[in-house]
Amino acid sequence: MSNVPKSISESPLMKRGLPFSDYDNESTFRWIESMLREDGFQDSSYGNNVCPSLAFGYYETGHTSVQVFIDYKRKSRREIADAKVFRVITTSDEDAELNKIHAVTDDAQLAISMAVSAALALREWHETRTAEYRGADYGDDDEPATPEPDLYFSASKPTSSVIDQLEKTISDVARQVDLLVAGGDR
Repeated sequence: MSNVPKSISESPLMKRGLPFSDYDNESTFRWIESMLREDGFQDSSYGNNVCPSLAFGYYETGHTSVQVFIDYKRKSRREIADAKVFRVITTSDEDAELNKIHAVTDDAQLAISMAVSAALALREWHETRTAEYRGADYGDDDEPATPEPDLYFSASKPTSSVIDQLEKTISDVARQVDLLVAGGDR
């Protein structure tokens, strides 16, 4: 993790003067980064995106990742002024069924829980895919070389405290949804 910049302005992209030099939501970005670090998320901010992001993914043979975009705090700085602060998505050029929008919200806890949930699902997909790959019939040839994992993004398993926190957050979100559906307020 030594290659992760301490602040957006210290990232290689910022040193070259690309977008986000006026980013006004760094404390939220760093807090979410700290919450998702144990689950393998890392700073994936890229100058062509509209705001900084964190990602967890697999890149052996293609590009499959869960990405959390953390937009500007001030709506006037966002590309779309009334956009929500957090967007959690999965993108894949290996399996189109994985392409999903998990959350578009202003609720940081919901964004975190959806990101962790999506990363767990992506890990399961990857483990199944890898197992199928290893077990495939290749005739007289030896089993093909297993692709080496990309070292830029970690695929560590979540700790039990993260899973406990996720279960609590999901329960809280479900309770809030029930209240909203019933016409109540938080």
